[in-house]
Amino acid sequence: WLHTHPGDSPRPSTVDEATFARVFGPCDWAVMGIVARSGASSARLAWHMGPQGAIELPVEGDFTPPFAATDETAWSAEYDRCVQIDAGLGAR
Repeated sequence: WLHTHPGDSPRPSTVDEATFARVFGPCDWAVMGIVARSGASSARLAWHMGPQGAIELPVEGDFTPPFAATDETAWSAEYDRCVQIDAGLGAR
């Protein structure tokens, strides 16, 4: 179950934990992955067969390979149109 959080924390909330247990508890195994607005992320693998358990998984994103929707020229142009630099405040 991959989802996002609007804040800085990628840690599961109590609602996340309850949802994960309710929806994925009957499964042999499941992964909960969270990406926070800040870019921080977390993931956990849980299994419910044999000796049950759970482990935190390392998470890493690699955004360097191009993909079909990549249009860096358009993205750069949109950034230039939409972001103003204020010497006193930085980008806004």
